[in-house]
Amino acid sequence: MQHFGSNLRRLRRERDLSQAEIARLANALTSDRTNPFCQAYLSLLERGMAPRDPAHVAVLARVLGTTEAALLKRPRVSRISVDSSARVNSEPVAMTA
Repeated sequence: MQHFGSNLRRLRRERDLSQAEIARLANALTSDRTNPFCQAYLSLLERGMAPRDPAHVAVLARVLGTTEAALLKRPRVSRISVDSSARVNSEPVAMTA
């Protein structure tokens, strides 16, 4: 569930949308007239603290212009290699205002 939440947050932020904006857009797309999406629910989803409903995943993917698979996939982790001969410059750096 954690992958879903972090993907949801990342995609939402990439699109410069608030949780409230996502909720409004998602409610406009759903046939459920009880308006199941709200800022608090999206916050819980992003933090992995609410169970995800497959129908909600589909609606959120549509709102974010992505696929359900993209929301559910495990994020790629980039690997950083460190050259063992690399030196760290320990000279003080002057701070300017």
